[in-house]
Amino acid sequence: MPGKQRKPLKKKRAKLTHRQARFLKELPNASSRADAARKAGYTTHRADQAGYQALKQIEGQMNGLLERHDLTDDAVIEKYLVPLMNAKETKFFAHEGKVVSTREVKAWGPRAKGLDTFSMIRGWYKQEAENVATGVTVIINAANRPPRDPSERIIVPPALLGNGIPPNGNGEPT
Repeated sequence: MPGKQRKPLKKKRAKLTHRQARFLKELPNASSRADAARKAGYTTHRADQAGYQALKQIEGQMNGLLERHDLTDDAVIEKYLVPLMNAKETKFFAHEGKVVSTREVKAWGPRAKGLDTFSMIRGWYKQEAENVATGVTVIINAANRPPRDPSERIIVPPALLGNGIPPNGNGEPT
């Protein structure tokens, strides 16, 4: 029939499968990706591969989900990161139990945490587990960054991890 019009097709929303949703719930508490995959009901044979594939499938759906909620890179940067980069905190100086002076300073902690979290979400970090016995190696994997010499890696000795002493570029306490 020439006069009959078709209804426009609705875009099908990508939804997580039951196993994918369960995998995401198990992931933070599991000891490994393979453990989370097993608990979510994926095959026990090659569970790590099943978990890897599940993450890749979920990752493929994330961009659409983030866009539907107006969380594109530009929106997140404009709405959250730019204001966060202007964060300040008040330092109080006391003498004999009384505040004698205050000073507003840049809040470096929240600024760094915000950038770090955004970078991890976007997948700009890649961890290597090659130096487990001697420390932790973290490589920043940025798309436009020139290749670096492996000798430039910062290795933090286990003795310095978790004790509140920030390492300098040589892995020595500052």
